[in-house]
Amino acid sequence: MSEPTESPMMRQYRDLKARDPDAILFFRMGDFYELFGPDAVEAAEILGLTLTSRDKNSENPMAMAGFPHPALDQYLAKIIAAGRRAAVCEQMEDPKLATGAVVKRDIVRVVTPGTLTEDAMQQRNNQPTVPSAADPSSIAKPAGRTSYLKTLVGEDVTSPTKKPRNF
Repeated sequence: MSEPTESPMMRQYRDLKARDPDAILFFRMGDFYELFGPDAVEAAEILGLTLTSRDKNSENPMAMAGFPHPALDQYLAKIIAAGRRAAVCEQMEDPKLATGAVVKRDIVRVVTPGTLTEDAMQQRNNQPTVPSAADPSSIAKPAGRTSYLKTLVGEDVTSPTKKPRNF
């Protein structure tokens, strides 16, 4: 399905995108992550990125957006908060040592709301919680404590019970 004028890099992008078509593909190119086509359009809106295009003078220019690689976690958090999934594609070799027509790249990570592990990406005040009780005998006592588990980060939180509970 490649066009005859498609560059080796764009063929590589399309091949990687085909592996997870529902994810927004963050494609590493040097010091930046680039997004192309419909991913660029959607991500530009969600992330507040400038939307530009490749091959502006062609009949069918391709939408493009990008950001510096140190900002990856910040932008992943926004994508996840918008309810989308992301695939992170990294360069698998040093571009200076690459011997082929294009630097080898691969998807190294797929991020969804349920797979976040980085504390910086967690929205601590907006997480599903599950009630739990480490010491059930303390629940009915005036000085009892209520426990709950923040399910996305596995954080167990205990807080004083304001009023005694009668069960």
